[in-house]
Amino acid sequence: MKNIYLILLSFLIISCSENAPEEPYLWFEENEIETDYHSSFHSIPIYANVEYSIHSVGDYFSNCEIKDQNDTLYISIPENKYSFDIYHEFRLDDYSYFLLADTLLILQKGNPNVDSGGNSGGSGTSGGGSSVNEGTSSRRCAAITKKGTRCKRMASKGSIYCWQHKKLR
Repeated sequence: MKNIYLILLSFLIISCSENAPEEPYLWFEENEIETDYHSSFHSIPIYANVEYSIHSVGDYFSNCEIKDQNDTLYISIPENKYSFDIYHEFRLDDYSYFLLADTLLILQKGNPNVDSGGNSGGSGTSGGGSSVNEGTSSRRCAAITKKGTRCKRMASKGSIYCWQHKKLR
């Protein structure tokens, strides 16, 4: 008799767990992509069980063409016509109250065939110097503040977040 109760109890637990609501989720399959200066096309799967929106975070979004179809983000990036690196940033946000979000950063390298201009002093061919963009981060933090605005700090090197928001991730 005891065994019958255990079997019934096990069956009840298993059947209840199958009906439990699924935990909400939302993320890009990739968070960072590095590409050369040529034009490129990327398709990044989106994993979500909530309604979401995609928006840009950054200044160069207008140059990119994006399309969200069947939980995949399609991004077409034109050739970088500048000598400096360009960061294309995209953010996923859910429409519900779960406050889910994810960020995608595409780093497009500077075009080596373009004169950087602004090299003052020296011949420009001497050794030992470093380029202006080498090892520095010149993009804003991708975090959204409690007020709903974008953080005004600069992102830490190797991250899309500033020192404060990097700790919270």
